[in-house]
Amino acid sequence: MWYSFAVEQLESQQETTRTHPHRAGQATWWLLALYSAFLLAATSYVAAHRHLWFDEIDTFFIGTLPSLKAIWNILLLGTDGQPIGFYIPVHLSYLLFGSSELALRLCAIIPFWLTTLVLYYAVARRTAPLYGFIAALAPPFTVAFQYSFEARPYALVLLFSACSFLAWQFAKEGRMRALSIPAIAITLGAAISVHYNAVLVVIPILIGELAHTVRKRKIDVPVLIAICASGIPILFLLPHIHAVHVYSKSYWSHSTFSALSDIYFVLSAKFIVLTMLACAAFGFWVSLSTKRLRGVNPEFGRLPTHELAAAGGYLLLPLACFVLSFYTKALHYRYVIATVIGLSLFVPFVLWIFRSLLSKAAGLLCALLVLNLLYTSLSRVRAPDEDAWGTFEGYSELFNPATKDIYQSKQALVLGDGPFLVVAKYGSADLRERSFYLLSKSTSTNTSPVVFRGLRSAIHGPFHLADVKIFEQTHRSFLMYNPDIWLLNQLLAEGSQVGVVKNLPHGFLYEVTLKR
Repeated sequence: MWYSFAVEQLESQQETTRTHPHRAGQATWWLLALYSAFLLAATSYVAAHRHLWFDEIDTFFIGTLPSLKAIWNILLLGTDGQPIGFYIPVHLSYLLFGSSELALRLCAIIPFWLTTLVLYYAVARRTAPLYGFIAALAPPFTVAFQYSFEARPYALVLLFSACSFLAWQFAKEGRMRALSIPAIAITLGAAISVHYNAVLVVIPILIGELAHTVRKRKIDVPVLIAICASGIPILFLLPHIHAVHVYSKSYWSHSTFSALSDIYFVLSAKFIVLTMLACAAFGFWVSLSTKRLRGVNPEFGRLPTHELAAAGGYLLLPLACFVLSFYTKALHYRYVIATVIGLSLFVPFVLWIFRSLLSKAAGLLCALLVLNLLYTSLSRVRAPDEDAWGTFEGYSELFNPATKDIYQSKQALVLGDGPFLVVAKYGSADLRERSFYLLSKSTSTNTSPVVFRGLRSAIHGPFHLADVKIFEQTHRSFLMYNPDIWLLNQLLAEGSQVGVVKNLPHGFLYEVTLKR
């Protein structure tokens, strides 16, 4: 078949990799270079042409403040739940390259690419280049790909998680322990410093360490000290943790088994199904051939069982986050994006173990992942903006002067939290001047009042926030587009006249006349 040559080239390096894990054939280096060039070009193009969405606009206004001290002070208001560790590379990119969409998203583009290379190396040095490429191509096949061009901390979490596994892998084989053991603490600590839920990444490392201890009957004290030391950044971040936890009761995620199953489905279903299809296809081919399945035994080869245990440990992260969410009130698949690291390690490791039976299945899986990368990347290049809540395209009628009911009116325009923040970044001067966000009395309704009050001191120009009662005293009638549900319910409960002016593509445009 068409992919046979590439597979043969990769498998031909297997013996070289086994005896000299640092060496790779010329074909492998060329394939890595070609893959890197394509991935960086595609994600950079999407990043440059995709408008910032709700959360990224938050990143933009905070990350472009004059100094890290100013950023820290804004974060202490509860403006963003991400630690200042995330904003350090964002702010540095702003100072070096400006505030464009591409510059802001470099903190995702580069880390995501590096993550795939680290995964390639961690797997290929234990197995063969073919399996390393499966590991590298797995993240772009999952939902993690959308965070490769998004100015949020999830690509950084992936990078530090992958690096922590590699450092632990080095430490357990006794290689450069003077460097690899501190690297465990640094990478795990860095992951926690860019996203608090990344503290869960220590779980797979601890599982792998437990497996190694049981097998060797000896505790590796320096590694355990390094894992414990990774929590030191939390001590410095306690003021921000307190600021964020104050309004955690208003988070919209719910700790249910249904939500947990959804997380597993979103993160892993596609990749697992694709792997099973590849194995089934070649299993069926083998059954029809003259080969016999009898006598095929697992071949662990150079693959240490504690690394397989650690790889499987990443798949437990959603369950751990589910338990933790009863305290944090936060449960979402992006909070455990490092689960993708487990898929990227575990699947090629298992395929390697059963390589005498599934070598062709591994080649097919690799080919399908390549096709997916091409298709997914080119699809996003053709349409960088998605049509979803909180996105520029999701409120495109707000930025279209042909929407005469908005642009020919001089009335105040009350917006929900999503469109309000998008207008604050991309709206015309007139639209920003007329736009308002009305604040609820407490954070029990949602977190937006906390976020927006903090942003008001960070944004230059019109950013109109008003308490509902104060706004009603100065505006008897106004337009309202895509409002928060609590506001619409409150206006209706008070007997205000709320009429639909026009059904726009992404929501209703209302005209409100208050009851006096």
